[in-house]
Amino acid sequence: MFLRNFLIQKNQEKTKKYLDIARFFDMIMSIFSISTMNNLSSEDAMVTRKNSGKTYKTKEICDQFDISRATLFRWESEGMLRGVGRDWRGWRVYSENNLRNIEKIIRGKNAG
Repeated sequence: MFLRNFLIQKNQEKTKKYLDIARFFDMIMSIFSISTMNNLSSEDAMVTRKNSGKTYKTKEICDQFDISRATLFRWESEGMLRGVGRDWRGWRVYSENNLRNIEKIIRGKNAG
């Protein structure tokens, strides 16, 4: 009987420690999430607000300008193409302004 009570008490202490750690982890994750959300700019947000202009998918852009996805994504990562939006899935969507920038990039590469 003594051993059984002892084991139950130890098990309860372990459970309490686990719950304390779980609560602490949840609290840290909440703080991290809030601080991350506060630091997001409108360009970094996964979902962009709908605007009245037409948007284009990556494949449409690549087909229209005869460039690869890798090239398009490289221009974005190098900072040559800015302000690319994202849809609700996190996929890139390009605006009319992005199209004009792509045309400038291509004209610049062809010129020199």
